[in-house]
Amino acid sequence: MFILLSIKKMGIPFKKENIMKRKAILLFALLSLYGIIASAQADFQKGLIILNSNDTVKGLIDLRSSKFNNQICRFRESKKSPIQTYKPNDIKAYILDVGKYYVSKVIDIDGVIDTVFAENIIEGQLSMFFYKDKDFSYYFFEDESKKPIYISNKKVFTYGNDGRKYIKDNITNRGSLVYYLSESQETAQKVNKLTLNQDKLIPIIKEYNEVVCPDKECTVYAKKIKPVFSLGPLLGYNKNTVYIIRSGYVLNEPAISNSMQYGVSGEYTVPALSKGLFVSFSSAFCRNELQYGNKIRPSIIEYNNLNFNASLYYCYQHYRLQPLAGIGIALATTLGSSKRYSTVTPESTTPAKRTMYAPTISAGLKYKINQKIYLKTYLETDFLQTDIRYDKYFLTVSSNINAFFGVFYTL
Repeated sequence: MFILLSIKKMGIPFKKENIMKRKAILLFALLSLYGIIASAQADFQKGLIILNSNDTVKGLIDLRSSKFNNQICRFRESKKSPIQTYKPNDIKAYILDVGKYYVSKVIDIDGVIDTVFAENIIEGQLSMFFYKDKDFSYYFFEDESKKPIYISNKKVFTYGNDGRKYIKDNITNRGSLVYYLSESQETAQKVNKLTLNQDKLIPIIKEYNEVVCPDKECTVYAKKIKPVFSLGPLLGYNKNTVYIIRSGYVLNEPAISNSMQYGVSGEYTVPALSKGLFVSFSSAFCRNELQYGNKIRPSIIEYNNLNFNASLYYCYQHYRLQPLAGIGIALATTLGSSKRYSTVTPESTTPAKRTMYAPTISAGLKYKINQKIYLKTYLETDFLQTDIRYDKYFLTVSSNINAFFGVFYTL
């Protein structure tokens, strides 16, 4: 929030770079800490394991990233039971109620043979699986009478007519997949425009199974992720620092306001772009009090703000404790202001009554209590300093740091 003041005493030179450096260091430290904390967290979901004897055991399974789940199954029969760790040779498969089905498979990628937990996306005449190693993602397909084929998201380098080097997608073994689907020419033609994406591949493979083998059941295990909306109250803290500047110099000490904020926030997932991508909107009210001038008898400006924020953030969702980071834009409206204990003439002080905006960056954490309720806490700060000119000599620069805590319910 910006308050325009006219004070004739000049001080030290003002440097915006120092403020930006402090903010960058703070955010880097927070993100590093969040990553360390999150890496030790687990997210147990309801499911079952299938033993090599074909017996099934119900319980809770730790759902992590694809790379983790392709190698290990962490299982416990109840919340109080000890955790058991299974490798692909130890069990036949494990299934999670959220729509994940991993089976023990021997794979042969570029001559390297390994046994992994491959995610079974579709089971039918032509089955589809997914596997991710440390570098690439693979989809592979199995037909009862044909050798499995693999396609990956490996990147290749190429040179354009201008001599410049470019990186492009290289979907390997596309021709082999066309051959696999040749019994349905209409379906096979769609592979030529194939995007290596689960949502694009599922309807193609499902269509093929329905055409060539209508009597055999085709099961799609992967559940399509639908957009969801969450809503919750916010409690926050705002530190507003206002620098009054004339001809490149700061006048006196900066005016600082510390205040509580009360508001509400809504969030909407964007699974079409990324599972962890969220669009967030929030509105919060706060009452600010800025002090400036004589320290013994300062001038005090009180004003009410209604703040709005729209942001896009990414949340790493493979743990119960989830780090997040985002960018957005903040808009603040001054509803009214008053001045008291003035030590300067009324003509030299002009409280601003206007609407202002500035880009923001944020970092924080989510903690998932259950499938419906989660907690969210985050820091948000101005990404750029914004200058508001009072006249050709005076301007103000405002720096804001906000801390928020909210409880959200998924509708």
